[in-house]
Amino acid sequence: MEWRTGGVLALSGAEQERWWAVADNMGIAAKPPPPPPPHRMLLPGQCPAVCVDRGRLRIMNPAVLSSFPILSSTCDHSRASSVASIFCACPVAGSSDQVGPRTSVSAKNGFKKLSCKILDHRAASQGGRGDILESSVSAEPSRKGTVPIVERGPSKRDGLRRSKDLFESFKSDMELAVPRNASPAELEELLIRVESASSALDVDLILSRSGVNFFPVKNLNTLLAGIRIEDRIIDLFSWMRRNGKTRNNPYAYRIVLKVMLKRQAWDRVVEILEEVGSTLDNHTWNSIVDAAVNAGAPEFAVKLITTLIPRNFRPQQSTFVNLLRLLQKTRKVTEAEAVFHMFEGNDLRCCGAYTAMISLYTRAGLYHKAEKAIQEMELRDITPDKDNWLMQINAYGQQGKVRESEKKFQTMQEAQVRPDLLAYNSMILAYGRAHLFDRACATFKKMVEVGVTPDESSYRSMIGACGRAGKLKDALSLFSEMKALNYRPSLQNFNTLINLYGKVRNGGGIVRVLQEMKEIGCKPDSQTLDAALRAMERAGKLKNLGKLMASLKEAGWSVDVPSYAPLLNAYLKCNMNEAALETFHTMRKAALIPKESVCLALICQCKDAGKLDDAIYLFSELQAAGMSPGLETTCTMINIYGMLGNVEEAERLFDKLKRSGVQLDMVAYNVLLSVYMKAGLHEEAKKVYQIIEQHPDLTADAYTFQSMLRVLQKAELEQEGVELYWKILDLGLELDEGLLTCIINCCGRALPLEETSVLFQALLDRGCTPNATTFNLMIDLYGKAGMMDRTRYIFELAQQYGMVDKISYSTLIDAYGKCRDFPNMERTLWDMQRNGFAGTLEAYNAMIDAYGKAGMFTKMEDVLERMRRAGCCGDISTYNILINILGKKGLLQEVQKVLVEMEEKGWKPDRWTYNTLIRAYGLAEMPDEVIKIFKEMQEAGLMPDRVTYVNLVAAFEKSGNLLEAARWSLWMSQAGYQS
Repeated sequence: MEWRTGGVLALSGAEQERWWAVADNMGIAAKPPPPPPPHRMLLPGQCPAVCVDRGRLRIMNPAVLSSFPILSSTCDHSRASSVASIFCACPVAGSSDQVGPRTSVSAKNGFKKLSCKILDHRAASQGGRGDILESSVSAEPSRKGTVPIVERGPSKRDGLRRSKDLFESFKSDMELAVPRNASPAELEELLIRVESASSALDVDLILSRSGVNFFPVKNLNTLLAGIRIEDRIIDLFSWMRRNGKTRNNPYAYRIVLKVMLKRQAWDRVVEILEEVGSTLDNHTWNSIVDAAVNAGAPEFAVKLITTLIPRNFRPQQSTFVNLLRLLQKTRKVTEAEAVFHMFEGNDLRCCGAYTAMISLYTRAGLYHKAEKAIQEMELRDITPDKDNWLMQINAYGQQGKVRESEKKFQTMQEAQVRPDLLAYNSMILAYGRAHLFDRACATFKKMVEVGVTPDESSYRSMIGACGRAGKLKDALSLFSEMKALNYRPSLQNFNTLINLYGKVRNGGGIVRVLQEMKEIGCKPDSQTLDAALRAMERAGKLKNLGKLMASLKEAGWSVDVPSYAPLLNAYLKCNMNEAALETFHTMRKAALIPKESVCLALICQCKDAGKLDDAIYLFSELQAAGMSPGLETTCTMINIYGMLGNVEEAERLFDKLKRSGVQLDMVAYNVLLSVYMKAGLHEEAKKVYQIIEQHPDLTADAYTFQSMLRVLQKAELEQEGVELYWKILDLGLELDEGLLTCIINCCGRALPLEETSVLFQALLDRGCTPNATTFNLMIDLYGKAGMMDRTRYIFELAQQYGMVDKISYSTLIDAYGKCRDFPNMERTLWDMQRNGFAGTLEAYNAMIDAYGKAGMFTKMEDVLERMRRAGCCGDISTYNILINILGKKGLLQEVQKVLVEMEEKGWKPDRWTYNTLIRAYGLAEMPDEVIKIFKEMQEAGLMPDRVTYVNLVAAFEKSGNLLEAARWSLWMSQAGYQS
């Protein structure tokens, strides 16, 4: 070993081994920091504080030594004589004894002669390079307990004497450094001092000043076990762990584990277990698991067992059983199954484990797993005990399996196990759930005969059996007997009584049960609400929902999450849309969403009530909740958007439905067809109909044809409607009320009158009531045909069915006018006004037209005056009628006055007006005016029709201009009109 330039010490391999021994003994870090570059003075902490070379102790950094626990309480940090304590605590070359927690140097073996070089700390601290002081110490073998004698070695420098003086002044430190056993008195005194400490820092200070570092491990374990304050136990254990006193010391770990388990500090327990490794025995591990079970921490216990099983840990049978029972109480099925599989893997045979699993499965409703556990017991030939028998009977009884329950009950008796209260209760429950009320009653009586007193569960099971058998009187009798014995009825018992009152349709009994619940303080829950709602519905008293809700709230019921669904259904059944929507809003605030069927019912109710915006809101909330709407819900929304005229949104939903891969049926296409029908888009409707005809899996039904007929009716495509009618007949489709009505309304004017009459009669023969539109159509058809008897018959029939409206009167007035039956026409107008229908514009127009065409201008003017007095202003039809009448009479100046008045009233001429004017001026042989009117018609953006061309040709023929008439006839043919 040599000194390098700058005082950096280099160690060989053997020297490093010696350094690690000393460093480990003193608690120095396992690896020294790297040396600094050459020609630099080392600072505290930059190099090892001490090293040993063949019996020579070299001190390099006294400042580091002052931070050691052994020296901090006995040495002055400002003095380099702290080396003396280190010198006595360091191992001696050639000696088999070691210092620290492993072994100690005994005083009787003495000390061998050592030499050390000491770096003068004070010289270095004053800015100098520092002197290397050398001294030798010898300790001759002496009697036990004597202090080694320090001798002066050969001096190399003047500072050596100073080092000896410093060493002599700290002989007391050397005495503390000698490893030794503590006496009981010392341990007792130290125990009192540690327990009186107020913090971990005080404990460290007490231990450092007492030289505990040189006590053997057994003394420290005795001290640790004697402390009664948990915090001080943890502080002492922490000190022992820092000073290496817990290595290979499972006893210390067991003591501190008890504290951590008592405090339920599971994270610290895991930390300690990872540190201790596999040094603990199975008994300790079992104790830890049992402590976790007793503390009610099943998750930690399961985690611990699953971690230890692969390490060949073999838990005790009682450990498994206790853990399974805890998991049974907390109803943790998954964890219990994992533990149970480990139980079977360890080939442990215990009836208690199976009892816990059967009970857990039964409470969780996993009856098939409970039966499987029972079968495994039989295969493994495990003899059930009394508790296991009872669990097996209860498992079958909960399912209502009477045969299996009776077999287990009999087998238990054959095994000399006397049935107790739980066994009889299980059998009563089994008979009740199997609807065997007589057997349940017999078991109840037998239980009393053998001396087993029924308890609350017995009466509750019997009341439940009465509920399933519909025995209201028996249930009330048992209920009264139960209260007489001061047994508290359960909530389920009250729900049973409510159901029974509902079966006999006794709404008052339901209210009385709720009042009794209020008196005894039994708070209704969602099941009570559901039972009450079902009972009231069965009794036909659901209309009194408000009173029922008030009674429930008085009994202590409050809205909770499980109550939303039955409450919403009840509101829907009572058509209480506002309450249903409010409940839906509350559910959404709670991040809940009803079932799609409930949402669909609510959407349909909003649609029927005309609250289409609310329906759209419900649908958007349904999508926002992540629920994918089904075919029926989406089709309903397409129909709603069609009612709103929002064709784009309806088409978007239909395209989304197609892309979703759902098989579209006729309902979807019919809904889209209805959307186009309501929007008047007959071309798009035709495309949908063509898709239906071309699709092999789709067949047009009655609703499809009804929609198409309505589309054609709106588009006034009567001929296409007639073609569709003959196709319906070819398909042999049954003509129901809707289809007959649509055919008459769409094709009635285009079909022969006889065919229309047959269809109308078929509608009446089916017992159907035609609507007002159909009656008015038939009145109009018969009136225009001059069949006034049939016309009056249809009108009177409409009056019988209550389908007469102002259009019916107006149509009948028009029919009388065309027949020149003016008295009946006037009488019909009088009847119309007398029956509460004010004179309509259509009725006045029909009378003006009738009187005008008859040349009765005085009557016509009288009708105009009556119309003005009635506050009925003329429309474009009124002015067209006047122009037509005056034009035919050649009163062109009056025609011009009508045109001026029409423009003053804000009415613009239409095609019918221009056609009438062309005809009037044509009759007056004024072709130039005819051409002028035709140009005005084109400038107004009105396309000529067949009537226009016919009037033009007639006008030029009337004026004798046959060449011009031929030219207009040619243009008429080129326009696609037949002459």
